[in-house]
Amino acid sequence: MNCSLVGSFTGGEDRLVSIKVKVLNKDNRFGGRIVDISFGSSSFKTPHRTATHKDYHVASSLPHNVTIGNPVSEYVSSFNNTSFGAFLSGNGSFARRKDKIKAQSIDMMRYSPIMSTIQIPSQKRVTQNQLMLFNALQNNQQLDIISIPQFEYKDIKEYEEVITQFSEAVRSRRQEAMPIIPLSTELNKFKSEFAALRKLNNTGICNVIGFAYANPSKQVQQLLEIYSHREEDIWYHAFGVPRTPRGKNIIPVAHIHELQNWGLDTFSPEVRDIGRKAIIYLMMKSKTTTPDEVKCQRFDSPALGILKELE
Repeated sequence: MNCSLVGSFTGGEDRLVSIKVKVLNKDNRFGGRIVDISFGSSSFKTPHRTATHKDYHVASSLPHNVTIGNPVSEYVSSFNNTSFGAFLSGNGSFARRKDKIKAQSIDMMRYSPIMSTIQIPSQKRVTQNQLMLFNALQNNQQLDIISIPQFEYKDIKEYEEVITQFSEAVRSRRQEAMPIIPLSTELNKFKSEFAALRKLNNTGICNVIGFAYANPSKQVQQLLEIYSHREEDIWYHAFGVPRTPRGKNIIPVAHIHELQNWGLDTFSPEVRDIGRKAIIYLMMKSKTTTPDEVKCQRFDSPALGILKELE
């Protein structure tokens, strides 16, 4: 199987110079926006879907000649309640996750800028001291954009100070910090944090803001707040998006496409944290699975997918 990786992004000290964001259709209403995002000499226009490390694993195992041409790759560190607690309290979880980031998947993704997203349970917040764990976890020269997970603070001034200190610290090692706001955040807190990040963008940081997915029909006011500031030259990224709509009486459109209308620019599908027992079960099941039982759905890039069979 030949996996062709499209792009010319190179490793080493020249990976990330700076991120520049320019909204091209600021007067647009009732539809998605188009944003030009540049990384030094490379650039792309939104809307777009990032290719996660799971997508690269799939591509490398498919019996097809496929290409991954997405302009941004994404490594997702996903935590459920159990693994989140283990990460915060024990050494083993940190070491295992650090080793995973160093694994071959990152090497495969190096042909485009690599974003690191931290997906913790939406109702959780880390302490300011615990932010150091996530800073250290993402201290890898091949990760260009790294996440600041949601954290505890006493007032919005302190929130701005922590975001600034984190951003400046990682920029010194040529990384860009991406603050994360879950879309499920209480509305007034959401508005306050979002306003603070837009204000900090005027100082040269917060060029990209990450939004942890929540059901659009239940968080419509949060999405309206983003839509109301679609003229800002800031890259809005949504991650953890289900691949298909869920529930009853659903809108017959993939959530990735629905979120475009609210002014979000790039998207990545949900990557779940799977427990050890589930992995062992799937490994054992794969040994007895016949080829005709395998169903693979591939997506074409115009539909915000990632895999396209070569001619």
